[in-house]
Amino acid sequence: MPIEKIDKNYVVRFITPLAQGFIVFLPLTLVVFILWKPEHWLLEVVSFGFVLAGALAFVIWLFRRFFRHYRCPQCQAELPIFRDDKLVSNRRYYCKSCDVIWLTGGAEDGGSGYVV
Repeated sequence: MPIEKIDKNYVVRFITPLAQGFIVFLPLTLVVFILWKPEHWLLEVVSFGFVLAGALAFVIWLFRRFFRHYRCPQCQAELPIFRDDKLVSNRRYYCKSCDVIWLTGGAEDGGSGYVV
């Protein structure tokens, strides 16, 4: 019977890359607005579009990395989401090699508590 453990570093592992993304994309956006000149409006709009597309791609990558590819904190194995018929309120991942169900605190289904 697997034991359940709480991954206390889950939020930190998610917030750190998110903060790094803001550190990169926020100054780029500010540079586009500070250097704004009416005679170069098309270049500015295209530049802002590239910054916005990069930020969106980064956010999509971040969510895919943390919600689809969870790694066991003990053995670093990639884990699938653990699902059962019980009422659950957060994301859980099962590691076969460690025989641990990791509780992350992330909502599984938007807060209603039932696995979809």
